[in-house]
Amino acid sequence: MTWCLAEAVKAIDQEAVAASEAISLYRDERKGRILIRFRAVGKDLQTVAGCLGQERDGGTGSRNLTVATYRIMQRFCTRFIQPPEHSKQPAVLKRHLLSHLRSAVTSLSVDAAQDEVVSAELMRAKALNATIQKLTPNLRFIVRDKAHSSRRITQRPWSADSALRDVLLHLCTGKGSIAKMIHHSDEIRRIFANFAKTSSSNAITAATNMSAAGHRFESHAKPLGRSCIYIHATILTALRVWRTRTDESSSRAKRFLSWVSDEKMLQAAMLADAADSSLHFTRLMDREDLDPAILSTECHMYLASMKALFCEGQIFDRFGFTSTMMKTLAQPMVFQVGAETRCLGDAAGVAADVKTICLQRMQSWVRLAEAALQAEFPEFELAQAFQMFDLAGSARQDSANVERVAQALGLNRGALQVELQDVFPRAQRLRSAGGNSSDTSGGGAHDNNNKAAWQEALARLAEHRGTRKVHPTETLRQALVQYFAFGCSTSGVEQSFSTAAWSVHSRRRKALAGTEEYLVKLALDLGNRNRERVIRIARASWAACFGQPRTCHRRERVDKGLRKKKAEGSEILSESAFLRKRRHETILAGRSLDEGSSAYQQADGSHTWTESHQKELDFQLRKRKARKIQGFAENSLLQAEMTGEETQEALAAAAQKCRQDMLDNDEQRARKQRNWTRLEKGLAPAQMLRDFQGQKCFMAASANTMALQAAMQSNGLVQVQRLSMAGVIVTDRPGRMENSSHALVSALRGFYEVSPTFFTEPGQGAAIKLRPAAYTKRAVFVSSACASANNQFWTFLRQALPEGHKWRLHKTDVGSLKIATATYNAGVAFSVVLPAEHTLPVTCLHLTSQFVVFYL
Repeated sequence: MTWCLAEAVKAIDQEAVAASEAISLYRDERKGRILIRFRAVGKDLQTVAGCLGQERDGGTGSRNLTVATYRIMQRFCTRFIQPPEHSKQPAVLKRHLLSHLRSAVTSLSVDAAQDEVVSAELMRAKALNATIQKLTPNLRFIVRDKAHSSRRITQRPWSADSALRDVLLHLCTGKGSIAKMIHHSDEIRRIFANFAKTSSSNAITAATNMSAAGHRFESHAKPLGRSCIYIHATILTALRVWRTRTDESSSRAKRFLSWVSDEKMLQAAMLADAADSSLHFTRLMDREDLDPAILSTECHMYLASMKALFCEGQIFDRFGFTSTMMKTLAQPMVFQVGAETRCLGDAAGVAADVKTICLQRMQSWVRLAEAALQAEFPEFELAQAFQMFDLAGSARQDSANVERVAQALGLNRGALQVELQDVFPRAQRLRSAGGNSSDTSGGGAHDNNNKAAWQEALARLAEHRGTRKVHPTETLRQALVQYFAFGCSTSGVEQSFSTAAWSVHSRRRKALAGTEEYLVKLALDLGNRNRERVIRIARASWAACFGQPRTCHRRERVDKGLRKKKAEGSEILSESAFLRKRRHETILAGRSLDEGSSAYQQADGSHTWTESHQKELDFQLRKRKARKIQGFAENSLLQAEMTGEETQEALAAAAQKCRQDMLDNDEQRARKQRNWTRLEKGLAPAQMLRDFQGQKCFMAASANTMALQAAMQSNGLVQVQRLSMAGVIVTDRPGRMENSSHALVSALRGFYEVSPTFFTEPGQGAAIKLRPAAYTKRAVFVSSACASANNQFWTFLRQALPEGHKWRLHKTDVGSLKIATATYNAGVAFSVVLPAEHTLPVTCLHLTSQFVVFYL
């Protein structure tokens, strides 16, 4: 019955092809299967699209593609081909239909693969064999898939810039990128989702994953954008992974935390804006029924948008990823990576030089994108000349488009111009009356309204002899037939592969190639054809091939339940019989072995027994011993099984120790988890504000506003002019102050470093408390030459050390460093020398594990 339904659908499509004036083919290949779709347009501009057929295992290369295309055409034009068994009708090739199909094909859409393009050239320029001179003699236009072309506008230009490539690799495209790490791990994805829910910096509702599957290059737009919007949640996730995991993801998370910066994230946000615009452009191109009339407009709009954003600098003012990132970076986020304190953001905003360099990189990309757009979507191709039929445009048509269409299609230019100017306003009015007259977004509604208006306008002008005489449309009709049939994308074929995979799934992929072909045809086209007509033709096909339906058997077969006789003398086994026999022999071999005997020689001294074998054996023995202890604890071990040193007392002690170790390990993990949670949350803002009461603060922020001073006074802070008197320092970048003197004093004395927004905007900003480094025991040995050359620095350092510090500063000769540091433990002693002193003999600068040498 399925075959009859498929034959009925094919019969309807054969009628449409036979009545067509022009046909476009769309061809693509996936996993050894070549699928071809068609669009046939009749003289009345009626359009029928569907699946022409599929070739399985057609081979690779242009020649095989061409031969496969011919075979698909032949099968499409054949009735009753490859029927189930007992069919009464032979297959019948409709030769006139095949000839018409070959001659009516005027355009072929393929991707940019070399064998596809060469095959298209062979179809229109070279004899296939001695009987077929040209497969499609009237094939004029070979169209490279516009969806693939649109991807290359970003893919190749971004790869040309090392800075842009570095951002993409770390955020979304690299194997160890943070987006892929979140996407491919259920546990890390759960952690990210929890942080995304609680983060206060999100611009949109919380997401639960990064969607970083990466099927196509433009698929990276979503993980790139989410990495920017959820940057705080992403950093918190990376911190958790780095602190808690021991696998490769920990080192990847640490690399990301050390890599992230204001410049990198602003650049990523600009790339996210460009990627989103490019994704939208690709989605417009990624449709089989893409209207060629809007192609030129969409290309121009895409390029104009990119120039406005990146060349004119509107990217910072227009809503998007970049403007959102600018607001995010105005709220500093401080975090610790090992011994390094990192700060993302600045209360004063993103630095002007950072904005400039990021914008310049994007301007370089726009220049390359424009070149790519001109190469992938040249203005001289016929597809863009069909802009003359866009009813959303002006009635005054570009003469160059009219000339190009007339020349390409072999039409009279003057007649085409006159008829177009006559019919265009009538079709435009019909489109306006149908609604959506202002829709130029390239959506399906625009396509349908545009083409439907042209079709209705020509139909009305052809209704009466008088209007046909006053308003001739023959030349315009020929151009419109080609416009209706013209295809720009093979997306319909790719979508057909995906749709067919649901019907002809992996468990049915071993069916005959012919069976798979009609199953695919039925799955793709049945829903688009008239149901009653399909059923009527299918019934006729059944009657013609298999006769009238008969009643089912009411009695059992006479041989039911009897085993079929095997052919005498046959010694060839089936695979299942071979396996059954082999398993039976294995059981017999096992039974023949006496219980307790050994069927192999001892490995001691054998050259085949290696150290690896012994390690594996020891591992298995240890595992068995652990299982025996578990069995004793669960009271499943028999008394007779407690042998040798495995006495009841020993097993009881081992079971108790094992249980206690598990409890201790669990408590240790819980304690670590509590510490990590406390570190992630930090101090509550209210608690920190209470700690500020009565503190003296030093102002190092760029903007000391009246509102900031009032907020500090209301929180009990007293502003001082000398840094050494303060306990709090207000800075734009807590943890990463640009003034090295301020950073040194803050680290030595353990200041609070607070951003201005922490006071002026409740719940925002960053504040950290440093541990005073001066109260950790340190011994600093300074070479005499270094002390003399940098006397001002050492004077400042002594003044910066607080009372009661545990640092000891010593001046000594370079040759005495080893002796001077010998009495200190590792990590306590440090030596500071001049770079020139590094060239002295090694005996003078012998480094041990007790001290570290710095060069000043």
